[in-house]
Amino acid sequence: MKRLFLALAIAAVASFAVATTASADVARNQTQTGTITVNWAGGLIHVFHVTVNPCDGSFTGTGTSEQGVELNENVTGTLRDGKLTYTATYHDTPYDAYHWGYDGPAAGGMGWDSWGQKQPITVAYDLTSGTSYKNHGEYVSQMGGGADAARSCIGMPVNPSFRSALRHRSSWIPSHHPGGMRHQAMTLLECQADEGHRSCRSFCRRLSRRRHGHGSRPGG
Repeated sequence: MKRLFLALAIAAVASFAVATTASADVARNQTQTGTITVNWAGGLIHVFHVTVNPCDGSFTGTGTSEQGVELNENVTGTLRDGKLTYTATYHDTPYDAYHWGYDGPAAGGMGWDSWGQKQPITVAYDLTSGTSYKNHGEYVSQMGGGADAARSCIGMPVNPSFRSALRHRSSWIPSHHPGGMRHQAMTLLECQADEGHRSCRSFCRRLSRRRHGHGSRPGG
């Protein structure tokens, strides 16, 4: 009997280890931080320190350029699908309100400025993951909840095929799910991916039972 209990215990630990590994292997959307370095006209270097939102590729940050004096800049833009768009505006410099930017291939192209100039630019990137959320629920919790956090992709699986691999969907979602996404569709796989948030756990269990034909559809 003791041997049986020991075998069951070992099996349980092994099962947990496999589940943990599988969860850890799922690539998830995380914010990125680092630098975008732009070489304007083959000599004027601008270094932007940015934070990139993985959901839409938008970024914000600050920059400097040493041109006899150090010029300070604020930058906003988008980096996605092999394309870079940004506008940088000088501040606290002799050239306040001067702005310049770019819209084209991520590697570089023809930039513009508010003085009507057009010059070639090249771009280099040094970006790394700035967060390490285990799931979307953890992100929502750390943000203190709210609709904006719930709509974000941060913490969700990166691979769209992972999120859509299980096509069984529920037409109901409890109002206490992060963001109150009631009556929207959710796959069981997506639910399990966000199960780290305590408000999702009981819902995920019920959705799992419903998928396998156990239990009835809850009201409300």
